Amino acid sequence: MFAARNLARDRDERGGCPTQADRRELANPTSGSRPPSRFYRTTRCAVRVRGSFWCDDGWKFERVITIAMSIAVGAGRDRVWRALTVPDELIRWDDKILSLLDPPDGYPRVGQQIRWRYRVGAIPVMLRNSAIEVIPNERLRTVTAMGLFRFDETFTLGNEGNDLHRTRLQLKLSAANSLAVVGGLLDRFTIRRVGSELVDRKLHCIQKWCENHP
Repeated sequence: MFAARNLARDRDERGGCPTQADRRELANPTSGSRPPSRFYRTTRCAVRVRGSFWCDDGWKFERVITIAMSIAVGAGRDRVWRALTVPDELIRWDDKILSLLDPPDGYPRVGQQIRWRYRVGAIPVMLRNSAIEVIPNERLRTVTAMGLFRFDETFTLGNEGNDLHRTRLQLKLSAANSLAVVGGLLDRFTIRRVGSELVDRKLHCIQKWCENHP
């Protein structure tokens, strides 16, 4: 039985069809990084910086899967935040990380990238995290590339009830619902399974680490 609580059903959604004006605005935003409000209201899955998914080459419109779970951690938010943002701690609670390739100065900052050697099964790959939203002790949002698998990952921290010494940690992952690989295609069922396992594993690893290393 998982301790993590599923906050939202895995969703397989499709963005609506933007108008020509929408496409021009999305390609050349004039008011920050958010899509025009008319598009934001009608399209649930627009690929956008302050939305469900972002890719290195700009705005996209495609089917995505979103997985969200949360877990109660017996530690305050400042402790959980350190586990999420201090590279020396990340490499200790996540046993899939093999090494840090280029230690960043002052991580995390918006726009900053960090690279790791990461293990997928028995295969080492490069994992890249790019921070796109950082609110200390509240929210950390990154775009992650792990081999061919790219996803948007958001950690949200809140107090567990009125207890300042317990944290409700939520992790939301959004990814394209299919992935082209050599000789075939990973479908949405495989992506959903891999994403769910990744979210659940990370939450439990963080919980165990913070509670055993106050």
